[in-house]
Formats: sequence, C-alpha cells, structure tokens
Amino acid sequence: MTAPDWLGSTVEYEGLPLALRVRPGIESSFETFPDLGELTHLLSDVKPNGLPRPDYNKSLMDFDEAVHELLEANALGKMMIVETFGGRRAYYACVKNEAAHRAWCDSVRQQYPEHELQSRFRFDRAASFYRKYRAEFGW
Repeated sequence: MTAPDWLGSTVEYEGLPLALRVRPGIESSFETFPDLGELTHLLSDVKPNGLPRPDYNKSLMDFDEAVHELLEANALGKMMIVETFGGRRAYYACVKNEAAHRAWCDSVRQQYPEHELQSRFRFDRAASFYRKYRAEFGW
C-alpha cells in the first residue's frame, strides 16, 4: 500500500485550532528542491478561533488549487505542508531556489491580486523544517 498524497487533521496549538494538510513521503524531493518557500494568505473572513468561516473557506478552493498548481506544474517545487491558524493559511513548499520561490509567489499574486499575501524564503531549510514540523505534530 502506498502513502496517501495528503493527510489532514486539526490539532490544538496555543489554545487554538490548527488545521493541517501534510504530504507524507515528500523527503525524496529534498535533493532537487532543498530550499524552504512559504506563501502566507491573510484570511479576510475568520471565526473568533482564527479558522475561516465555512462559506469563505469554500470560496477559496480555486485559489488553493492554483497555489499548488502554479508551484508544481512549473517544476518550481513541491508543496509539503498547508497550515491554517490564527487567521492565516501558510503554504510551505520545498523549492528549487530563491528565483523559483519568487516566480511562484509572483505568479500567484498576479493571478489573485485580491488576496493579501506574504512570502518568505529560507535557503537549504526544507528538510529540517519538515522534520521539525513532523516531530512536533506527527503523521
């Protein structure tokens, strides 16, 4: 039996719900995509606990799919973890390099200018970030 593409769960972190989607088995991609790229969406319609309201969350399905597609279809990297916490949805990816990260973020911003987005890049940190996250939350 092969590992599923994505696992999901909601855990409590700092007294609030943290919704996770993780990609088991991504470790084989770290040699090709060693760097850590993050794209964070500041959610505009959240409940008091920081999670998006159901209708709003449903309206983000096309955006969420595009964030993944613009990264992977263009061979810029692979999505590793998606976390929703405290009014933000962070997309963590292992990426080829800083230029690939910038190209991914720029393409999402260009296609979805209505969303407030932040980005961060960390050289050679994808594997250690993934392992640390896995140790803390397990999957």
